[in-house]
Amino acid sequence: NADDPRTAGLERTVRAVSTFGLSLDANHQVTAASSGTKTSFSLNDHLFVVPLPGVHQARNAAAVVLLASHLGIGNAAATKAMAAFPGVFQRFHFLGRLRGDNPVWYDFAHFPEAIAAALQAARPVVGEHRLVAVYHMGVSEFWRQRVIELARAFDHADHVVLVHDQRTPFTEKLARMVADVI
Repeated sequence: NADDPRTAGLERTVRAVSTFGLSLDANHQVTAASSGTKTSFSLNDHLFVVPLPGVHQARNAAAVVLLASHLGIGNAAATKAMAAFPGVFQRFHFLGRLRGDNPVWYDFAHFPEAIAAALQAARPVVGEHRLVAVYHMGVSEFWRQRVIELARAFDHADHVVLVHDQRTPFTEKLARMVADVI
């Protein structure tokens, strides 16, 4: 991913590297637009649509398309598969509607970059409804070191609820927790 600073310079240390992303430096340039719960992106002059919101989804899908191409799978098959892709468990999963038709989405994003991307994708999807982020802090030393990054990751939320206990989020009934927040 040419857009990820952690991969910068990788092509100098690995024999065969093909980069992709929104970056002008990418070997395979991606242009993307997210609308509602879909994201369209162009890669190597071909248009793809993935039924997930967010430009970050275009980056993920572009990686899959390039791998498929490397394996001999053409754009037509990739386009068809992309359109039918149901998403990944715990990534922007629609749970239903609560109180006054409020949409409830669940995403397991836990690193600041992933949280920011998920909330940025969610903002246009929720429309006029409040965007409430519920986040389980856990007990990791990691968050003490990245607390400023974590705080900035929630910029697109209207309200943030931090849950901090010894239980994992899966030990609580998610629907009940969401209902309590909304």
